[in-house]
Amino acid sequence: MKARLVLYLFILATCLFSGCNGRSTEAEIKATTEVLKVIVEEESIDKIVIHPYGEYLLPLIEQQELKPLLKEYLDDDFTWNDLKNQRKKSALIAKHIHLSSKQINCEVFKNVVDSLRRTKSNEWNGIVDKFGSIRGYSIPIFSPQKDKAFVYTYEIYGKLAGYGCCMFYARKNEKWILVYEFDEWES
Repeated sequence: MKARLVLYLFILATCLFSGCNGRSTEAEIKATTEVLKVIVEEESIDKIVIHPYGEYLLPLIEQQELKPLLKEYLDDDFTWNDLKNQRKKSALIAKHIHLSSKQINCEVFKNVVDSLRRTKSNEWNGIVDKFGSIRGYSIPIFSPQKDKAFVYTYEIYGKLAGYGCCMFYARKNEKWILVYEFDEWES
């Protein structure tokens, strides 16, 4: 019994001091906000939403196509597990990011998308009917050194009218600079 208590306390202490405590740090929120401030565009759009990578609209790029780009533009040692781990944590960060009066709470957006999926309604039509034109941004996926970032963005501006884009940024001279981007889809 005593050994089990010591083990539980050890596990609890490890989680509290290793960042797996279910809370996002101020540094993570600040870094995320800095990157998104560079790319968030509000003009000519009704609403924006910021959410974890792949949460609502998955990029069409295949995993095997994205992996080499992540290695090239983020870090040679970057793994798919790094992306998955950051994606899980980004759900916590998304709750703390507010950049615009046009921003939709990601939970509200999620509920609308889930409702459309449950009723087998056309997601795009339903999103446009509910919000008008909308631009979505993923929470950035960072390199281990936090000096490079990957962001997926998309826009839906009409029924079956929109695009998706993958962007890679690098921090140079205290600023985030776009170093590579490609349009992933357009309709």
